[in-house]
Amino acid sequence: MDKTRREFMKGAAAIATAMPVAQLAGAAFRPNLVVGVLSDIHIEGAEPSAKTAAFERALSYFRDAKVDAVVMAGDLADYGLVPELESVARSWYRIFPDDRLPDGSRVEKIFVYGDHDLNCWRVKSVYYGGRWTGEERKRKWEASIARDPACAWRKCFREDFKPFFKKTVKGYDFLCAHWVAGEDRAPSDIPGADGFILSEAPKCDAAKPFFYIQHRHPRGTCFAPWVSSDGGKVTPALARFPNAVALTGHAHEPLSDERNVWQDSFTSIGTATLDYAGGRNWCENCAPFVAGTSRLAPMPTMNLSLCTQGMVMRVYPDRIDLERRDFQWGETMGPDWSIPWPPSRGKPFAPETNASRFGAPEFGVGARATFAEAEGKTVSGEPMKRVIVSFPPANAAATRVYHYEAVATLVEEDFTRPVSSKIVLAPDHHLPPSRANVPGEAHFAFAELPYQGHVRFDITPVSCFGKKGRTISTAEFWEGRSRGGV
Repeated sequence: MDKTRREFMKGAAAIATAMPVAQLAGAAFRPNLVVGVLSDIHIEGAEPSAKTAAFERALSYFRDAKVDAVVMAGDLADYGLVPELESVARSWYRIFPDDRLPDGSRVEKIFVYGDHDLNCWRVKSVYYGGRWTGEERKRKWEASIARDPACAWRKCFREDFKPFFKKTVKGYDFLCAHWVAGEDRAPSDIPGADGFILSEAPKCDAAKPFFYIQHRHPRGTCFAPWVSSDGGKVTPALARFPNAVALTGHAHEPLSDERNVWQDSFTSIGTATLDYAGGRNWCENCAPFVAGTSRLAPMPTMNLSLCTQGMVMRVYPDRIDLERRDFQWGETMGPDWSIPWPPSRGKPFAPETNASRFGAPEFGVGARATFAEAEGKTVSGEPMKRVIVSFPPANAAATRVYHYEAVATLVEEDFTRPVSSKIVLAPDHHLPPSRANVPGEAHFAFAELPYQGHVRFDITPVSCFGKKGRTISTAEFWEGRSRGGV
């Protein structure tokens, strides 16, 4: 055991022995620290909008919860323009005048820049791409945060700017790293972030959690391995400190996804998004912004914008509770995530342990899939015919369904053979529990199915951990009777 870990364990033991039992019991009901947590608010433009309204609803909730601080883990301004950052600041000071609660208590701003804040001034559309050129590029550059990040920060948030900084709130340390401007995706690591951690973390109280804030998740933590993370240098630095808790964003994954909390050598927490849920590659209903979807039978894109979510983090002597909130409807996203403290008391969010706590999503008893033929168009706009397979939601079990596997199976004589498959993101996977139970559908072009074959459609629900529930099927075969079109 290295010196850092010995000091952490010694400090944790000191808390337990120094506090009388009655004091410990009373303290368990009073948080030592209350923090509002947001990320990826993506304020677009300088005028009031649905985004600023959602932001102010979240801040108002934090105000009423009497938070001591608010964390925003990057992507404040959608197109990286100073007027957008000014809009963020106006909303902030409207809810927290002079950084204060109504009772006069200070609310600390713990904000960092993300990639949108410093990189996206050059793009015409964050969805469709394209870059400004000529005079328009010059105008965007003049209005950009990237031209002078420090000046923009001081102007908007009334405090000095440092690429790396530390703030202490009620005895708890926050180590923060701003995104660094670069060409779109580079650099994935924030240069110097690992050194900053190794320099500052040993100075933090080993008996308490300290919080590390940057935009992207440390590689190999939340949603590993598929999610877009940093380059990997921060993870081994944080791994030296069992009391480290990373609060990071960028992934846009909703708070219905249990993989937002990860524990191993340290703790990593995904902070969701106040703007839109992240789509998934190979999910047919997330087109046109993802890879791997059908060019012959494109599905309607689901509305991922209804994902305005954040958390209230309450730090107790014996745990960290994360209240999951939806700010579109003002509802809970599920029971609080409760992280025991110190980590020696248990790691329920270690990936394998976390997955073992949940079963598979299930369809209700007697659930069946159905199909119907419909006209449509290919991605290139050519007319085509398709089969639309419809199915009920698979939320009969306690586990939320994350996506569905839809398989077209050829059934002939003495064999069966899968001939086409689709992955469909559950249309309610990102919604509050009270608004779940939305039916789904999958689309198959005639050209993706065997000519004059007997085809059965099978639907399997899958959890965020990849656990599969019972498969349901269509009661009748599709026989390819109408072969017009594509």
